[in-house]
Amino acid sequence: SPDRPETLLWAAARTRAAPAVQDFVARLQGGEAGLAEELERASRIVMAESVRNSMVATLRRLEMWPPPSPPCDVDEHDCSYEDTTAP
Repeated sequence: SPDRPETLLWAAARTRAAPAVQDFVARLQGGEAGLAEELERASRIVMAESVRNSMVATLRRLEMWPPPSPPCDVDEHDCSYEDTTAP
């Protein structure tokens, strides 16, 4: 309902954030290179984390995550989770 505290808090947050959002929109539309680069970098990070989270959720559902013991042929510091090729 529109009178719920959560709804009122979201509306207040949107109102407070609106000027900053409008400023960022204007800067992006104005072609500010540094801001556009930062947005692209942030988008890549979010996408990579989304892929990782999806993989972990799927592997947990298949009861394959976490592995009962680390594979002997994989270094403990190996973080190349995006490489899905089989050894």
